[in-house]
Amino acid sequence: MKHRCKAKRWRCCSKSLPCALASLLNWRFTSWGGYPVILTQLEVGLGQRESVKDVARNLDRWVDAIVARVFAHETLLEMAEWAQAPVINALSDLEHPCQALADLFTLWELWGDVRGHRLTFVGDGFNVAHSLLLLCAVLGVHCTVATPKGYEPKESIVRKALQLAEKSGAQITITNDPVAAVEEAEAIYTDVWTSMGQESEAEKRRQDFAPFQVNAGLLRHAPKEVVVMHCLPAHRGEEITDEVLDAPFSLAWEQGENRLHAQKALLAAILGGEGNERRAFTRYAGAIHQGLHLSPVRLAPVLAGVRGSRRRCRFFSFGWRRSGKP
Repeated sequence: MKHRCKAKRWRCCSKSLPCALASLLNWRFTSWGGYPVILTQLEVGLGQRESVKDVARNLDRWVDAIVARVFAHETLLEMAEWAQAPVINALSDLEHPCQALADLFTLWELWGDVRGHRLTFVGDGFNVAHSLLLLCAVLGVHCTVATPKGYEPKESIVRKALQLAEKSGAQITITNDPVAAVEEAEAIYTDVWTSMGQESEAEKRRQDFAPFQVNAGLLRHAPKEVVVMHCLPAHRGEEITDEVLDAPFSLAWEQGENRLHAQKALLAAILGGEGNERRAFTRYAGAIHQGLHLSPVRLAPVLAGVRGSRRRCRFFSFGWRRSGKP
């Protein structure tokens, strides 16, 4: 691997990120003295105006890391094949590992050790559910996914999660009953019912997913101490009600903030920091290989690293914002 990442001024290229995520990337990288470059599909024409492999090979010569938010997961794999610089999956139609990393970090803030706790996802068995299944399986979190029939997670993802769960002791459950799914849940997670590329199905999905709305009625079947999660942006009145999203037990805003902190940690693990920061994360970076998209399995060691370094790591400003276990 080229050692350009040792330069004092890092360069990071982000492709096709929405405004909020682009802002996060900008804040993360400029706080280190780095130079983020935001490229949208209008500017690049990835796979249309220019082939994926040509874009990847050019960017590889210009930047130290590539953060790509794409539709087809295969686009990430092709970029990773042709670039030596790390390619980070900011979202694809298969996985959303950066979101899952921030989500489990948020639950660690609440619970301390997340092993043995119960997370229930209610909604579409799409990319967010996939990454939660995989990362929960790695970390020993019991994960239940409740979807309407025909919207279950991909069988290949479920099989992988079950394999990982054998080592961690996690319980993986897929069901079509939202009430049964939340009866023992400690955290209930939902996401939009219609994701990118599914716009033509929006009306049918609203009908199919109506019984899976996270609302006061559903929460009556959950333990009193349950918390609610959403990766945002939310379609209020569809997958979640205002009453629940704005409630004191909603962690949506902590999740949003932790996207900043967790992904700073991720970039540090890949590019390397200095002093305490580098020592805190170096031994967790071994699972992150050059030229490979980052799956939740590879992100799990980074999450573990955050716990050990949170109180001493000045570089990332990991200070407590709420009461919790040190």
